Order: sequence, then structure tokens, then C-alpha cells
Amino acid sequence: MVYYAIATSVKLCVSNLGKMIYLEPRPFWTDSTIQMFELECQEDYGNPSGHSLSAVGLSLIVGLDVIQSVIMTSNHNNTKKIVFSFGIMTMVLFYSITNGYSRIVMRAHSWN
Repeated sequence: MVYYAIATSVKLCVSNLGKMIYLEPRPFWTDSTIQMFELECQEDYGNPSGHSLSAVGLSLIVGLDVIQSVIMTSNHNNTKKIVFSFGIMTMVLFYSITNGYSRIVMRAHSWN
């Protein structure tokens, strides 16, 4: 379980350092016609998205954790293990893509 804390710490570092280096303004900062869907305005830079990084990182770690625990305790053949692993990673990928897309639809980030 320690690796969950380590992954969260790495995510925070990558997100905050990326924001300080990239300095990408949020869309509603530069264009007054863009209306936010969120209740409160963010005061930090937009990219890289901390929400998307959190979602991708956590879902990837949980997915890999599930794969490892099932494969290590399973007596199934290798084909079933590969299909199970592929299914889990497909769900992680789908979740990651839809999460990033939703941040753009909510007008918190841009397509750059």
C-alpha cells in the first residue's frame, strides 16, 4: 500500500512542476466569452491537468494492482490471464481518455 502514497506524491510533483514550467492559462482566463461549468474558478495554471493526472495515475495503479493480485493467485491458463489483463487495461485507458476529454468539455482546459 505504500506505493499508493508514492504514486500520489509523484503525481503532485509532476503536476505542480509541469504547471510552473508550462504556464498555460486556463481558457476562461484569456477569453471572456467562455463560461465555466464548475462552481468555482481555479486560480492555478491549466496544463497539465491535475485531475486528469490523478485519474490516470490512480486507475493505472489500481488496475495493475488488481492484475497482479489476480494473476498471482489464479490457477487459470496464460490465455485467460492475458485476456483479463487486457480487459482491465482497456478499462483504464477508456477511463483515462474520457476523464481528459471531460476536462476540456467542462472548459477547464484547452486542446493544446
